[in-house]
Amino acid sequence: MPRSSPHPRPAPGRAAGRAGPRRGRTGRGPGARGSEQPRSQWRKALSGRLLRRTLLLTVAVCMSYAAQISMLTLMPTILVARGYPISSSLWFTLVMQSGSLAGAITAAFFASRFPRKKVLTGGAVLGFLAGLSIAFLATNIALIIVFGFLFNFSVIILNTTIWLFAPELYPTRVRGMGTSIILAMGSLSGGLFPLVSGVVFDASGLTGMFAMLASLFVVLGIAVQFPPETFGKPMEEDPVAVL
Repeated sequence: MPRSSPHPRPAPGRAAGRAGPRRGRTGRGPGARGSEQPRSQWRKALSGRLLRRTLLLTVAVCMSYAAQISMLTLMPTILVARGYPISSSLWFTLVMQSGSLAGAITAAFFASRFPRKKVLTGGAVLGFLAGLSIAFLATNIALIIVFGFLFNFSVIILNTTIWLFAPELYPTRVRGMGTSIILAMGSLSGGLFPLVSGVVFDASGLTGMFAMLASLFVVLGIAVQFPPETFGKPMEEDPVAVL
């Protein structure tokens, strides 16, 4: 018969369990710090120093969207009212809208070469001059198309640059929320302002409507002077986000 050992062996795994490291009950470790960070809150984009940036960019994008959508939706009606057939009016509007593509390409080129506020100021000046030219100098369809092209060219430079500028004005955790607020307000302006433009056109014609649209670029040009310049600077980070 086999002899039993005077010193009984421990149950399998018991010694290893005693010798091994104990796991914490809370699950905290080196990666737990990120899970303890507070979530982004939309209120932060509407308080303190960020409130001023949000309001200024909201004003700018509302002016830009109002001018763009008013031009886009009402120009065929305006041309028909001036005696052009509906099919020709749509083609003329399409040619004018090609300025939008040129404006987007130009804005992308400027993005890595010029400060945001200078591009926005230049676009506002060009949009103002194009609007006044349509109002007071566009005596034939050729001039309407040329000045309309420049109008759309400038407004898309503004829109594209604003969407480059806006995220750069916010720290990491509120960047998306702040930009979303500005986008929502711009879309609201683009939806409502053409109603105003239509009323002005009925009352004052092409001259009155585009004089009003030109004034929007003045407001935009003033609003973009006050946020801090971000070109060539690192994007702002939240203190907690870099821990």
